[in-house]
Amino acid sequence: MPAYDSAGNIVKSPAGNVDDKTTYNPLMVNNNYSNSVDKIRRLRTFNSLYGEVQIIDGLKYRLNLGVDYRQQENDQFYATDSYFRPATFNTAV
Repeated sequence: MPAYDSAGNIVKSPAGNVDDKTTYNPLMVNNNYSNSVDKIRRLRTFNSLYGEVQIIDGLKYRLNLGVDYRQQENDQFYATDSYFRPATFNTAV
C-alpha cells in the first residue's frame, strides 16, 4: 500500500483497516500528524578492569572485574482527539 493517497495525504492505516489503531503509518509520527510523542532514551556502558600481582617467579594472581550496565526509559504521550485517542473515547470531565 502506498504511503500517500492520490491527494497527497498520508494514508493513516497502511494495513487498510481504519478501526485498527495498533498499526499506523510511521510517517504520521515522523511528521507529528498524530499529536503524539514517543521517545526512547538508552544508556549502555561496558567496562572492564583487571589487576595482576606476581606472587613468586612464574606464579601470578590476576583479578578481572567487568560491568555491563543498561538503562532504558520509554516516554509516550498521545494528545486528545488524535489518531490514537479519538475525541469519542475521551472520558475527561
